Amino acid sequence: MSPMFKAHIAGLVLLAALPGIAQANHPANSRSVIVTNVNVSGIRSIGTTELEKITSQLMGKPINGDEEEIADRLRFAFQDYGYFSAEINGVRIRVSDGLANPKPVVVEADVKEGPLFHIGDISFTNNRAISSEQLKSEFALHKSEVFQRT
Repeated sequence: MSPMFKAHIAGLVLLAALPGIAQANHPANSRSVIVTNVNVSGIRSIGTTELEKITSQLMGKPINGDEEEIADRLRFAFQDYGYFSAEINGVRIRVSDGLANPKPVVVEADVKEGPLFHIGDISFTNNRAISSEQLKSEFALHKSEVFQRT
């Protein structure tokens, strides 16, 4: 594998990891919340079961109670299920018990999930040491699979 190809792959891996790094659990503090439920409006093409899988990624762990961070986490969750252009608007956080630390909250958001993205063709250029077919076989991605952020 050429150094340029390795550097390119390393860059892609780093970009894919950044949202995960941003999602690291925050220690319990006065801004820390635990999401107990997520109510989503505006969805057009996602069924209840899939929506529950997506929103469950936010629940049960202490996180920063900032609306922007919660919107980012919700967007990341939709992207993990192939809705890469999901728009998260109007995030509201409703505290269930103001005395608890971290505070249990219900998140409400308006979401436009957008189209479901799929993997297209994977191609390589200027590779000389390894054939394109050999390189493709090293990726766990296959044409037409649902694209996931992770």
